[in-house]
Amino acid sequence: TMETDIGAGRGGPENSNFVLASMDRVKETEIDIDLIERKMDRLRENVSSLEAAVESKRDELEHYPSIRPVRGGWISSRFGERYDPFTDKLERHEALDISIHVGSEIYAPASGVVSEVQSQYVKNKGYGKYLVIDHGYGYMTLYAHLSKIVVKKGQSVNRWDVIAYSGNTGKSTAPHLHYAVF
Repeated sequence: TMETDIGAGRGGPENSNFVLASMDRVKETEIDIDLIERKMDRLRENVSSLEAAVESKRDELEHYPSIRPVRGGWISSRFGERYDPFTDKLERHEALDISIHVGSEIYAPASGVVSEVQSQYVKNKGYGKYLVIDHGYGYMTLYAHLSKIVVKKGQSVNRWDVIAYSGNTGKSTAPHLHYAVF
């Protein structure tokens, strides 16, 4: 039969150094591949960290008050020292007053959550109708002397959302928006 004619196969190279050298190259290649895989893993971790940092910064920028809260109008009183229009005494004014017609739209200058809404007021006292937005990242904004507030406490807002309408409520000499960033 054919099986008996074949016999047991035997053989090999005349020089066994060739086999040993080939085995060493295979081991070196395996070590190189392991090193490359470890470097790739570290690179993936670094890319993931970078992506997370960019996303975090993007979110922070969305919450940074960076637009004017009204279109039009003019700044009638700046941040800093000024004479109080009611007492004529020097005071620190912690906001911008933007003179604008009653009923002008007031916009959220950044994403955030409405943290305070005050619709009740006493004529010629305080901020009148006002609201506060907490933008996170340490930023809050105040909008005062409003005629109408269209957001509620706890409501999320985005940049350019209409949040209120300008007015002349509270301690105010004329229609304007009292706008402060804390």
